[in-house]
Amino acid sequence: MDQLAAVLQQLLLADNESRKAAEAAFKQQSKDPAVLLALLHFLKAGPAPDVRQLAAVLMRKKVAGLWAQQSAEAKASIKSALLESIALEPSPVVRRASADVASVIAKHSVPNGEWPELLPFLLQCSQGQQEDHRELAFILFAALVETIGDVLRPHFPALHGIFVAGLRDQASARVRVAALKAVAALVEYLDSEQDVALMRDLVAPMLDVGRFSAGSGDEATVVRVCEIVTELSEHPAPVIAPSLPAVVQFALELASNTHLEPATRFQAAQVVAWCAAWKAKWLAKQKLIPVILAAMAPLLAEPCGATDSEQDEEYELSPMRFAAQAIDAVAMEAPRKHVFPPVLAFARAHITDPSHHMRYAAVMAMAVITEGCCEAVRGRLESDVLPLVVAGLGDAHPKVRGAACFAVGQLAEFVQPEASEHYKTILPAVFAALNDADPVVREKAYYALAAFCEHMGDEILEFLDPLMRQLMDALRSPDRNLQEMCISAIGSAAAAAGPKFAPYTDAVLAALIPLVSLTAEADVDVRARSYELVGIIGIAVGRQAVQAVLPGFMDAALKGFQLDQSALREYAHSFFSDVAKFLEADFAPFLPHVVPLAFSSCRLDDGIVVGPHDADEAADAEGGGRQQLAAALAGGEISSDSEDEEEGATLRGLRGISVRTAVLDEKAAAAQAIGAYAQYTKAAFGAYVQEAVSVLKDAADYAHEDVRLQATLSLQHLVTAALQAFPSAPGQPISAEAKHVFDAAMEVWMGAMRDEEERAVVGQAFTCAADTIKALLAADAANHALMTPYAEPLVAAVRAALRDELACQRAASDAEAGGEGAAGLTEAAEEEEEEEEHDEDLMDAAVDLLPAVARAVGAAAFAPVFHSLLPDILTFTKASRPPNDRSMAVGCIADVAGEMGEAMAPYVDTLLPVLASELRGGDPPNRRNAAFATGKLAEVAGAGMHRHYADLLVALHPLFSAEEDDDVRDNAAGAVARMIAAGSAAMPLDQVLPVLVAALPLKSDLEEAKPVYGCLVALVAASHPQILPVVPQLVPIFAEVAVNDKIPPEVRLSVGQACSQLAQAFADQMQPLLAALPSDRATALSLCMAGTLPPASG
Repeated sequence: MDQLAAVLQQLLLADNESRKAAEAAFKQQSKDPAVLLALLHFLKAGPAPDVRQLAAVLMRKKVAGLWAQQSAEAKASIKSALLESIALEPSPVVRRASADVASVIAKHSVPNGEWPELLPFLLQCSQGQQEDHRELAFILFAALVETIGDVLRPHFPALHGIFVAGLRDQASARVRVAALKAVAALVEYLDSEQDVALMRDLVAPMLDVGRFSAGSGDEATVVRVCEIVTELSEHPAPVIAPSLPAVVQFALELASNTHLEPATRFQAAQVVAWCAAWKAKWLAKQKLIPVILAAMAPLLAEPCGATDSEQDEEYELSPMRFAAQAIDAVAMEAPRKHVFPPVLAFARAHITDPSHHMRYAAVMAMAVITEGCCEAVRGRLESDVLPLVVAGLGDAHPKVRGAACFAVGQLAEFVQPEASEHYKTILPAVFAALNDADPVVREKAYYALAAFCEHMGDEILEFLDPLMRQLMDALRSPDRNLQEMCISAIGSAAAAAGPKFAPYTDAVLAALIPLVSLTAEADVDVRARSYELVGIIGIAVGRQAVQAVLPGFMDAALKGFQLDQSALREYAHSFFSDVAKFLEADFAPFLPHVVPLAFSSCRLDDGIVVGPHDADEAADAEGGGRQQLAAALAGGEISSDSEDEEEGATLRGLRGISVRTAVLDEKAAAAQAIGAYAQYTKAAFGAYVQEAVSVLKDAADYAHEDVRLQATLSLQHLVTAALQAFPSAPGQPISAEAKHVFDAAMEVWMGAMRDEEERAVVGQAFTCAADTIKALLAADAANHALMTPYAEPLVAAVRAALRDELACQRAASDAEAGGEGAAGLTEAAEEEEEEEEHDEDLMDAAVDLLPAVARAVGAAAFAPVFHSLLPDILTFTKASRPPNDRSMAVGCIADVAGEMGEAMAPYVDTLLPVLASELRGGDPPNRRNAAFATGKLAEVAGAGMHRHYADLLVALHPLFSAEEDDDVRDNAAGAVARMIAAGSAAMPLDQVLPVLVAALPLKSDLEEAKPVYGCLVALVAASHPQILPVVPQLVPIFAEVAVNDKIPPEVRLSVGQACSQLAQAFADQMQPLLAALPSDRATALSLCMAGTLPPASG
């Protein structure tokens, strides 16, 4: 005992050498189990508080390893003494240290029923008169819940009242904070309805703690409340949903409170963002979305400091930044009809505000919601949104002009093709911004230009020359940031201009040559972007334009792999992918150099590194003095229950885990590159196929969805390459090597449909499966047998998608409405949910798989499948559904009809009312799909359709209006043509043909060329009497068909044959009609009449 007393005194000395000697001595003494009782003696009877505290700290360090070696009497003595110390020790730090020891022992004793006195003791302390006792009780509760929560679960109802009382402790802020931490520990144990109900009652008291703490300046506790609420918001059970009005009001109060620290306000805004992400339907149900937007939109106008700097936007904790994040979350997740109107009203009200801050907020609010509300923005683009943005571009203040440039970029990215249609209004203003006096405006103008040009075509040509002069000047600037933005803009311009970019190619490539040799770390992004631009130019203008300098750029990209820069590797993979695209089979010699690099990037270690979590903390632990040593020994939270530690552990710094994620984009680019090499070199990739399967299967299981998405797509190209590399004889199933790749790909795709939670990955899996099945069936009929094991699970996946039962759909819906019932969504909210738009890309991809499966198994086998799926499909055609849902369902019916043929006849009476309703719909895509589906049913359903022709013609007639959308009119023409082909006797051709011919030639959807022109050619071939009156209109239409090389050759030749027949039968009448044609049309038609295709244009 005396030796231990000396060691304790020596450990508290400031002298390092003395402490090291004491540590060595204690290490020897601590091997004896009796050391716990010896330390207990000093915990109870130590002469000074620091000695008693140190004894408790050392007990905590050793008790886990020595507890099992204690006798029953010793254990009882230790437990009793600890409770006595917690209750009676006069020193707060010693009481806390004793509680630390008790928490470790409880982990080992309570589960075995060996410390029945502990819980009653804590309950008594939590209700005691002394503040310290109440605080320690809750600290211990938190530690116990964290470590043995499952054991304590039966006591949760009893603890509930104690926790409520602690959160509402009027006498002590310390007790309230301790109770808050105990409540936080309960979150991971919310499994039963009873648990959820108990936690619901704690939300309001927690918010009260947060408000009181904000008022008293304890912002750390405010942040902790926000963190707990955020965690509850993503819980699958509706813990927080009934309290959302109070939660949102609490968060908005804090986020708007300019007296709080930026970090606190940021955390409050995160509560709003997370509620939007996980409880968007509840927000809509409780009419909270306008409340959120009304509070957050004005914060966009608040600069974060005394200076009015655009740098505020880049500062994560600035109000304008966190407000934008919250508004974006609401726009992305909430029903759009609740978001767009209030934001538009805010923007319109403040775009002319005297304060440039408010004008900035007006433009920025509209920009932020553009992605989430793209359909609403599309509908009001010309009338409301574009005037706001144009006004911002011309604003007197650079901050507003910069926001407007950002808005242009957002419109260009998410509102296409409508945004590009206004290029004559937008581009001149953006060009002016490129010369703005403010560098931030110029930077955002380059972003806007790059985003806008990316979606243009020939429209860019009138601007190309002055644009390239300006961009070339910027490219030669020494400003790397400007060069990087300029490179992006040049790439967009090249992609838009295509081959007509050729005159600028040499100058651009010459300017890039020095940039791809840069090696300084600050220059990495410019070098990487330069690779990318070379690839884009090669695709745009063709291989000949870059062939001479391409080896130098490829060599530079390969050398970049030696610089250990992930960005260089990422962009090199993308560059090589582009080169493969324009070299195609000629890229094969490069495969030995680039494929191993792609494999290597896919296999890169994620960089999970265990190291010092905080260098300062480690340094502090090595310092001397009583306080430093005590802090190092205490080592952190009370919940620590570490096992016996090795030599020197008490003086080493804490260690943590950090995860390096810089390789994520590199992995995605490498996975994409593997697919590109397979896609464009085909059989030459055969040597790498088997290893690529293994690499991509691993990538498809990677932690981040971007990598999984690229791997999912690349597997499709791998199947294509395998089919070419390992061919089979005609009429024989695919080779064993190709089947191995196909089976591996199908395994990944079906696994994604079943288990993947990211919708984009699941949608890609559906698309890849559909495209691969169609390609295999087109390659050889013998491949039908391959589909047998896959048809049923694929149909099951589509059915699950239609019912919102895929894992990726449940991931969102569970968070929204988990545990429905008394606290679940009301009928009104369910109606809201029905009206909400589904993920359009996911649903389109899912239903596109059905015609592929129908083709694979045959109409007879697929008929009962379609019969079982039809009720689910028709659910999407209800009038309450959004237009995209209805359009998707009708398109699915049309595509399946094309595969099922006459087996669709029993469904005519069920489907035609749906189609008739959609033909009258207000959205062009819906009318287009309905017209197409009507024609397909007429084509395949036989005579059962004829009795409906009169009604259908009435419904189709308005679609031939000159004011109608070109796509809609073309599909209406296709429907009528198919109806004529299927039953001309049931059609009043004398009335129908003039209307049909007046809508020609087809202007947009040339896929309708075959049925439309085929129908007219057939009537000519049959010398149908009703065709003769429209021949004067037909001849110039047929001439337009003959000259259009985008129309299938067989159709162009067939109209030539029809004209030849007419010329022979009606020479006198045809001669002036042919003579009146423009020379190029006359020449093209003449060649087609002679059975020869005209040469391709351009």
